[in-house]
Order: sequence, then structure tokens, then C-alpha cells
Amino acid sequence: MDHRPHSSEEILKAKEPIDPLDLIGKYFQDQYFKTDLVFKKSLESKRLLSSNKLPVMKFEELKSVSGKIQPSAGSTGFPTCITSSKHMIIIGSSFGILSVFSHDGSELKVLKQKSVGSVVSIDISDDEQWASAGYYGGQLCLWDLRSGNCVRSSNNLFTQPVIACKFWKHNKSNIIAADLTGKVSTIEYGKSFLTTTISSNTILSGEAGTVISIQVLFSDPNWPHPTDSSIVIAIACVDRILLYSLEPEVTILMGIERPEEVDEVFLPCISLKIASSPGEEQPLDPILAISWGTRVFLHKIKFASPEGIQLVGTYVMDADQKHSFA
Repeated sequence: MDHRPHSSEEILKAKEPIDPLDLIGKYFQDQYFKTDLVFKKSLESKRLLSSNKLPVMKFEELKSVSGKIQPSAGSTGFPTCITSSKHMIIIGSSFGILSVFSHDGSELKVLKQKSVGSVVSIDISDDEQWASAGYYGGQLCLWDLRSGNCVRSSNNLFTQPVIACKFWKHNKSNIIAADLTGKVSTIEYGKSFLTTTISSNTILSGEAGTVISIQVLFSDPNWPHPTDSSIVIAIACVDRILLYSLEPEVTILMGIERPEEVDEVFLPCISLKIASSPGEEQPLDPILAISWGTRVFLHKIKFASPEGIQLVGTYVMDADQKHSFA
């Protein structure tokens, strides 16, 4: 088994991208601070801050986690990807190991699977009882986080590194995953008398190009919306963004091509969640935010059909921001 660290080109930078909605917030904040009045107030705030009269956001390294994932600390290999949920952090390594930590840095479990290569992608279910992991060898594994057991490992769904995997329902049974060739499949786990069964449906076979990431729009019982019954997902490829509805059947809603003004060196980052669009005081509809180079595009999704999706905002960020999207 080859435990050598793989290049970023092979793994396609398996780290979490910057959320485009956060960049929009920074954009409005920057515009706000350009006025003379607010600038004077900001200077006063800085004086208060320097005198410790205002609360300060503090960043602190989880040294207990850092010590355990360093290559020199043992046989875990190099960190290759990371994901987090409300109560836990999971870090994948080049040796195919998943290290599960609590937010205070305590190590909860170490999950090992033989002959799978580096961990390339991870996701945690809503109830934090399950994790899905995609590996460099093309394997996709479903892990029980309570017992630490691999419930099912699939070796024949993908032949290339699984660079994205996401739960797309509020349970462990449904996963959508993509490999390096651009193949995208929905996977459903079932239960038989003796084992866990698996069935899959291929959505893309590589015709859209290499997939960068997948985002799922989850329904919120406290915020009902017409898209709740459709399961809307966004797939970011190198040169295009694809919006799909997965239920009652798989349907493509929209394809968004790379804008001509965006240089080819930039990869897209996407975010899909309920948010406020320009001119709205409260979040009403899902927003697909796409950052591409120095540009951010906001698409509102009122309902799951091509007619229900509209571009509601386009912003040009500070040129210094462009390196964050690559």
C-alpha cells in the first residue's frame, strides 16, 4: 500500500473553501466603513479596543489535536482533509485514518480501514452518529461513530479518488459522492438480514468536468420552504456550477458557466443555504453564492424549477481577495 503523500493536483486541495456568503458580509462591511462618519467612529472603537473595553475574538490552537495529527507524532500520516459538526472534528490522513476529536481537543475515536489510501473527503450526518469518507483508492465508506465500525465499504462505485461526499437526507441512508473523473452518483444504503446493502444511481459520468465540491440544501422544520420536498443540491465543477433537484426524481435545474471575465486559474467556491438577498431584512429563500476569482454571484432559489431561480446580486471584491478562491 502506498502511503506517500499525494500532491494537491491529485487530491484537488481537499480542504474547506472560504464561504462566499462570508465574503459578501465583508464586502458590505468594507463599504460601510468607507464613510467619514463611520471612519471616525471606527477610530474611537479602536481606542476602546486597545483599552480592553470591548470584547475581543480570540483564536486558540487546539494543541492536543495538533500534537496527535503531526506526522512525527506517530503513524497517522499527513493530514489531508478536515470536517466539523456541532460537537466533533474529524481529520483524515494520508494513511487512511480518521481521527475523531471533540471541540475541546479530546480524542474520541480513531477509525482505520485497510488498503484504501489517503482520506480525501469526509462528511458527518446531522445526528452526528455517522460519517462518510471518500478515499484516494476510490473507496467510499460508511462509519458508525458510536461503535467506531465501518458499516459498509464500497470498492466498485468509483475507480478514482472520491473528492466529495455528502449526506443528502437527514439520515445515514443517502449519500452523494463524486470522483476525480467527474463521475457523480447518489448512493442509498439499505438493510438485509445479514448485511448492509447498497444501490447507486449515476447522475454525471464526467461530461461536466472535474468536480470541486458538492453542497446540499437541507430543510429546516423551523423555516419551511417550497424547496423542502425537492432536495436541491449544487455541484461545483472546474468550469461550471450545476443545480439539481434529487426528489421526486433527479432533475437538472440550471447550469451556470464560468463567466468570460473570470480567469481560468480560479476555481469556484459555492455556498447553499437560507440567507438574505440584497434589499431583504430577513432571510426568506435559499441563496446559491458563487465566488469565482474576484467576483461573487448570488442566485435566489424561490422554488425548484428553472423559472424559480434568479440572479439577484453580482459583486466585485477587492483584488487582494482573489487568492482565497483558488
